[in-house]
This record gives sequence, C-alpha cells and structure tokens, in this order.
Amino acid sequence: MLKTSRIKRWFMLTHRWLGVGMCVLFFIWFLSGMVMMYAGHPKLTLQERLAHLPPLENAATGSLSARASALQNPEALQNPDAPQSPDTLLSPAEAFTAAGFDTSQPVEELRLSRSRAGQPIYVLRGEGRTFIAIDARTGQRVPPTDRATAVASACVYWMYSTDPPKPQRCPPAPPEAHPHLSADADAPTQQSHTVSPTPHPDTAAGTPPPAVPEHTTAQSERIPAPRYLGTVHEDAHTHSHGLNGHRPLHLVQLPDAHNTLLYISGTTGEVVRDAPQPERALNYVGSWLHWLYMFRDTAINWTSLIIVLALIGIATAVTGIVAGLIRWRFAGTYRSGSHSPFAPGMMRWHHILGMVFALSTISWIFSGLMSMDPWDIFTGPESTIDAETISSERIKPRRAKATPQALLQAIRQGNPAAPEENPSSRQAPTSGQNPSSEQKPAAASAKAVSTPHVVELQWRIVLNKTVVQPVFQPLADGHAAPPPIAAITHPDHSAAADTTTHTSGHTNTGTSARVSPNRGDGRNTLFAARDARPWHFSPARLQGALIGLSPDLPPRIETIAQDDFYYYRRASHTMTGGRREHPLPIWRVRYSDPQQTWLHIDPATGTVLGQSDSRARLERWLFALLHSWDLLPLLQHRPLWDIFMLVLGMGGLLLSGTGIWVGVHRSHLKWRSWRVKRARTLRDGT
Repeated sequence: MLKTSRIKRWFMLTHRWLGVGMCVLFFIWFLSGMVMMYAGHPKLTLQERLAHLPPLENAATGSLSARASALQNPEALQNPDAPQSPDTLLSPAEAFTAAGFDTSQPVEELRLSRSRAGQPIYVLRGEGRTFIAIDARTGQRVPPTDRATAVASACVYWMYSTDPPKPQRCPPAPPEAHPHLSADADAPTQQSHTVSPTPHPDTAAGTPPPAVPEHTTAQSERIPAPRYLGTVHEDAHTHSHGLNGHRPLHLVQLPDAHNTLLYISGTTGEVVRDAPQPERALNYVGSWLHWLYMFRDTAINWTSLIIVLALIGIATAVTGIVAGLIRWRFAGTYRSGSHSPFAPGMMRWHHILGMVFALSTISWIFSGLMSMDPWDIFTGPESTIDAETISSERIKPRRAKATPQALLQAIRQGNPAAPEENPSSRQAPTSGQNPSSEQKPAAASAKAVSTPHVVELQWRIVLNKTVVQPVFQPLADGHAAPPPIAAITHPDHSAAADTTTHTSGHTNTGTSARVSPNRGDGRNTLFAARDARPWHFSPARLQGALIGLSPDLPPRIETIAQDDFYYYRRASHTMTGGRREHPLPIWRVRYSDPQQTWLHIDPATGTVLGQSDSRARLERWLFALLHSWDLLPLLQHRPLWDIFMLVLGMGGLLLSGTGIWVGVHRSHLKWRSWRVKRARTLRDGT
C-alpha cells in the first residue's frame, strides 16, 4: 500500500513536470482569451451584410427602354441605386422553372437580394450544402464567380461603407454579371482602374445623399479601385464551417481606411466575410492563437489535439491545487513567517497565485474542453418534436408565384388588417375590444406609405403557409428599420409586461400567450408567397399548432419579455453574436418529451428562433457559462463583466508566467546537473 508521503510526492512531481510544458500553453490561452473579449474571429455579421446591400426597389423597376439605354450607356451600370432593370424580376417559380429545377422539390434558405455585383439574384442552399445563385431577371443559373465579378461585388459593398474614403461610382460591372446584356463588351482591367467620385447614387433613387467629406468630392482626386488578390480555399480568417458552401473564396483588398480584405463567394459572388486590417492582426493573437489553428489542415487531427491538450491541462491544474494545498499552512506559518514554504521569489508568487486563481483556471480549461463536445456528450437522440411544422426554410418554389414587384408594392402599401386565409381561426375579441377592429382595413391600407428600403426578401413556411418576409436596411443603431405596418396585437398585452408563465392548454382563461405591439424592427410583417397579400395569424392559431406537436402532453409556454439565462444577446464579435436577429418578447415552449425539448418562438412571425434539449442546456452551463461567465448581471452592467474577466485573466496570466519562469529555471538546473554528471562520468571512464 502506498504511503501518504509517496502520494504527495507523486502529486508534486506530476504537477512540476506537466507544468513545465503546459504553462506555456496556459499563457497563450489566457493572453489570447483576453484579446478575444474585444476582438473575435473576423466575420460578416448580419447587420453588416444588410447594411451593405443596395435597395431591392430599384432593381424591381424599369422597362424595356432601360435595357436599350443600358446597352448604349454602360456607365449607367456603375450606379447600383439607379433604376437599371431591363425587365421585371421573375418570381421564384418562374426563375426556377427557367433554370431547369423541379419546382415541386423543396429548396432551402431561399432569398433575393442584389448581392452579386449589385445585380438581383436568388440564392439557395443546394445539395452538399453548396450555395446556388439564379439570376432573378433571366432565370439562368449564374456561373462561378470570376475575377471581374468579385471586384464588382467588392466595389458595391464598398459604396455602402460608412467610413471615407469610398467611391461614389463603381467600375462598369462585368458582362458576366449582366447576362441579359450584350456580352461582347470588353471587361475592364480592374487592377489599373481608378474611380472618380461623382454624386452619390442615392440621389438617383430619390433620397438625399449622405454627407460626404469635402476631400471625397474633389474631382481632381482619384480613389484607387479594389485590388484583386486571387482565390483561397481556407486561410487564417476563414476557418468557419459556414463558409464551406462558398469555397473557393475570392480575395479583394479595399483601399479604405482599414485596408479591409473582402472574401467573395466562389459560387454566388456575394461578399461573405470582411476582415479589416485591425481585425486580422488581432485575430492572429486572439482566435487563431487561442484555438491553435496553426495545426488545422495538417497531418495532426486538430480536434483530438485540442481534447488531449485540455485533458493534460486539467491534470496539471488539479495536481497543482492538491500540491498547493499540501504545502500551504492554514493554521500556522513556516519559519519565514509565510504560509508558503518557498523563499521570496517567483516560486512563492506561483504558489500564492495558484491558491487564488486555481479554480478559475480549471473552470476555463474544463469549459474549453467542453466546447469540443468530447465523446459527443452533448449529442443525443433526435427530438420527437418536429419544429419544422411551425416554421421551416424548406419551401417548394412552385408555391412562390408572387413577383418581387408585387411583393415590394404590397410592402409599400402596408395593409395592416388583411385577414388571414382562414378567418374562423382568428381569436374572438375580449371584452372592451371593438369587435370590428380586426375586420376593418386601416386607413393607411388604402394608400401607399413611405417605407425604408427593402434590401432582401426571404421565403419560408410558417404554419404550413409559404410566406415572404422583407428585410429592411438597418438603422444607425444596427436594428432593422421599422416599416409603418402594425403588428398583430393581442388585446391583453402590454409591451412592458413582466415575464408570464402559463400552460398553453388553458388559452380560454385569459392567460394565453401574448404578442407584443409593433416592435419597430421590421420583422413582424409577412406576405403570402402566392399572391403577395399581407398575411397574419392569431396567437390562438400559433398556440394550437404548438400544442399539436405533443397533444398528449401539452407544452408549457412562457412569454419572455427580456433576456434571461437561456436567451440573451452577446456582442457581435463574440462566437455566438451577430449571427441573427434577437427579437423580444418571445415565447419559450417547454415540452415534456424524453429529450425535454424547448422551442424559442417569435410570436410576431411564427419563426422558430432556436431549439434545445436537456443536453444543449447542459452545454450552456458547462461551456458558455464557465468559459465566458456570461451572467446577465455582469453582461448588463458593463464594465463590471470586463473587470471580473480581466482580473481573472490577469491572474491566470501571472500564474502561467511565474510557472514558465519556474519551469525554465528548474530545467536549467537539471540540465546543468546532468552535464556535470556526464562530464564526471566521462572523466572517470578515461
């Protein structure tokens, strides 16, 4: 049987020699982690993507005379905000038929925007998760992105930047980007082209131009054109799996203030990532270093490497805690007067720092291991709750017969009181409500109203209805601009209501789930994909559909009016931030199936915002909480979160730094002792 003294010695030796190597890795993790608090991996956030899209309205106007004008004057194509469409845009049903698709087969993630060199295209996800683009004017599948198209897409993106200098006109778009025009014109030489600033394109669209610094309007100044840098499959800034459907990527360098590097999709021609120079530099000392991306795409299995290193790190930290507790005198002191046996110096500091920051260090290493989902511990059986019955991005193009022109016209008219397809499903008015208030069209529906620019149309299925959701240009604060269209409102709801809990099986008691008034974010208006009529649904209908997913065990529905532990907003640069909208209030639907499925529902649009089971919520605790400490009291009271994280991070950094010094010093002593013994052995042998 092992003696206690021997066990103690093994703990100390294990920590000592594991720490010699692991303290360097710990130092890297702490340093890069603090960088990642303020600069994450480069990404194109949702708001950035929408802010750089030209308005759809100007692509959906024009006539055959515009085509002749464009053929005679290619300079007209330099202005993405000027009406330039030669023909009306095709509906998805028409475009997919022309492209040779079977319109009865579902497609995923269908959207329309002017994201390819300013030209309107339908984008969908095809087989193998690859994105496909179809010209919205001709219905032809667009060819793979070439150099000229990539530069043109980058230039249009640049035109919508908020930072000078920026061009007021783009180089002529390549013939390939305009298959409806004559293709015999020579493509411009993008490397040598320069752009002369001209009146802002928004002037042509009938809106006042933004203020432009005086130096950008001088006719004598020449702004260099974007510079094409070639193609890349994957580099230090494009490790995201979400880009796999766009590879290979075209690289275009903007001559802006930040030397922004744009990555253009090789399949659709869209800008899919922007990486300003400061972000690229911080990425190398942040995410790239933190995740050891230098070992990606090598002979080493990167996932296994991270898991093994994390396990060794946990062993190093745990043995360090045990060794530290063994050597620390809680009841008294050593002869030196210290609770630590070590003489003043780095070793004593390492001991003291370990006693203070050991637990936070272990929590970060352990939660980092959990981020890799080792041994699939967060992956379980598929849920029996079919959320796609409520909303889905898989639609059949044959059901999308409304043209973009009709949809945009309906958005401008803004009819807030259009009845749903089945009027009988609408909830009866409660006392105090005017029974005719839902039946009479609003006065505003009889005339067109001024709306913000629509930059994208998205198709989806909600409650078995194929609908279209317009996406508006973001406002200065990053939120989508509000259309002047009223939302569906339940009479007993208050926008400032506290979070309420109820069981959906009791909807007739007056405690039913409630939909907020107009949130002012542009997400609460849907239009029928068949005829472009505004389409609404009642809360009772949505509740009935949610109950129908588990009729034997009706779900529990909560109205979440503000962020909580499982539904909260993170900053756009973080791993989970900037990817999607964050509407409030929402419904949380809790099912009692074996997987304990939860759904987060946007009650204004019927969209399923997220689905989780008990394992996913366990990951929220073991990874997100322990790694980011994203508790709402901290996140909502900055800089409290910053102080908390920086103190723990600096403690870990100092703990690792003193460990490196101790390890190097001890290794030097061992090396010198070995050399002395070797010299003595050689001398005695001779």
